[in-house]
Amino acid sequence: MDAEKRSSFKDEIRRALIAHAVTPVFLVTLLCFFSIFFIWRHAIVTDTRRASADLAGDLDRSFSEGEALLDNVTGREIEMDELWRNADQQSLLYDQMYRYRQNCPAAAEFYLVDSLMRVAMSSNKTAVVYPKYGDVYWGVMREVAEHPDQCALYYDTQIRNNVIAGVDTVLCRPVRHRGQISGFALLQYGSQSLQSLINRHSVSGVVINEYGHVVASTIPVFTDSNGRVRKELTGSGSFFTMDGEDYFAASSPAIGGKLTVFALSQITTVQRLAFLGGSFLVLVFFFLILFIYASAKRIAEQKTKTIGQLLTAFEEAGSGNLDYCLDIRSNDEFETIGFSYEKLMGDMKRLIARNKEQAREAILSEIHQLESQFNPHFLYNTLETIRYMAMQDPAATDEMIVWLAGLLRYSVNSSIGSVQLKEDVCYTLNYLKIQKCRFGRAFNFVFEIQPEAARCYVPKLVLEPIIENCIKHGFERTGSLTVQVAAVVEDNRLLITVTDDGAGIPPDQLEKIRGWLRERKTEDGHIGLNNVNRRIWLMYGEDYGLAVDSTENAGTTVKITLPVCDAPTEGGCESNAASAAC
Repeated sequence: MDAEKRSSFKDEIRRALIAHAVTPVFLVTLLCFFSIFFIWRHAIVTDTRRASADLAGDLDRSFSEGEALLDNVTGREIEMDELWRNADQQSLLYDQMYRYRQNCPAAAEFYLVDSLMRVAMSSNKTAVVYPKYGDVYWGVMREVAEHPDQCALYYDTQIRNNVIAGVDTVLCRPVRHRGQISGFALLQYGSQSLQSLINRHSVSGVVINEYGHVVASTIPVFTDSNGRVRKELTGSGSFFTMDGEDYFAASSPAIGGKLTVFALSQITTVQRLAFLGGSFLVLVFFFLILFIYASAKRIAEQKTKTIGQLLTAFEEAGSGNLDYCLDIRSNDEFETIGFSYEKLMGDMKRLIARNKEQAREAILSEIHQLESQFNPHFLYNTLETIRYMAMQDPAATDEMIVWLAGLLRYSVNSSIGSVQLKEDVCYTLNYLKIQKCRFGRAFNFVFEIQPEAARCYVPKLVLEPIIENCIKHGFERTGSLTVQVAAVVEDNRLLITVTDDGAGIPPDQLEKIRGWLRERKTEDGHIGLNNVNRRIWLMYGEDYGLAVDSTENAGTTVKITLPVCDAPTEGGCESNAASAAC
């Protein structure tokens, strides 16, 4: 896998920890914040609406009981002049008035006046008197005079020092005697009384009449200079802002829609606290992210340290270093993996060593087998030559048999794997002398061996099969043949060339031979070349072997490339083997 594209398991763990820690915290924080916000909003809305409804209910009950009191007082005929002298009747009226004031949510002042607007009874020593000018009534008296069968509702604006000090709400019914109005019974609900009623609830409130005048208010800012309610309240929705303050308002009608009750909750402070709380949560969340990031990095490093050791061990094993020691002491599954890895590496090293030994034995066995293939082939050719020489020159036959005996001892000695080049040349000369006896002046050979090259160790019989191949094919279309053997050391390699001036090789046949050498195949007619090439490959590797170059009718050159070995080898330059003296 590409290292640039490969992701780190440690980074994956860190990202997973951050994602699974930050995301839930963020969602829970967000959920808590919005839950608290909506719960608070719902509580504000619910409480304010309930307070508005309760306040309207109290007003309805107060005015309903007030009307009932006035109906009870005016339900009987009362002679106002007699009332002044009738203590029992006054006591009864006072008892009704005090029971009403005790049970009514909004305290009202009770007045009983005669037709001349003189106070006959009062719950307040400081009575508000509605004057009469001649036969003309003013204020609520006029409303009653115009509609004598109804309980009149009237709003009396109180002005002090040319400033509206408040609006009193007045209920009034006429008192009759013998079919004539003999007086009036009044209940006066002052603005202070209604404000006391509003203050009993947990919210601020404003009460207005159907004309938009403020009857009672616990927040003066909602009343303008004319005593009317400000448009911000009546023209806004549930939530609105006025004079830089935020409010929630809920309205309810009272006494049949003649009054409207506004319950108000100031939410500016709570919103500011919510903003500060949200800012604090954001700050806490920011530092929490930093803490989680640092903790995730530390935890990822701790938890992936063992994985890093395993990764290093596998990389070392992949590069061929099987001796890397993996020591994991984590008391978990990774320790078992580490132990199994060490056991696996030990088994692999033993298996590799066993395979190397088996391969070495197989190579040596094949090398010995290849070497043994020279013997029958060479022996057959040499005996043919001796048979021919025995008929031509019996005296020279003895010398040829001595050369043959030495050459046979050298070739069949399986304890010799490699020899110095000069030694192999020495035994090859025995073969060349035999061939010289056979061909006479038609055959010649020349050796040019560099002293440094002569000391290098080479596989035994590396020259004889090639020279034999030159003699076999070089004489095919020529009457004479000269073989030249040269050896030099270049670039830490031993280069041996065997050149003949024989018939050469046709181009198509040359390509076949080169292909056989590359593929290390053994073909009839070129057993010597292929065996030497394969033996070199088995002993030294694919970088060494034979190369053939030839021109038809001009000769052939075989180039042998070997490593420079300063010690006897068998199956490679590192092995030692015994060698025999020439």
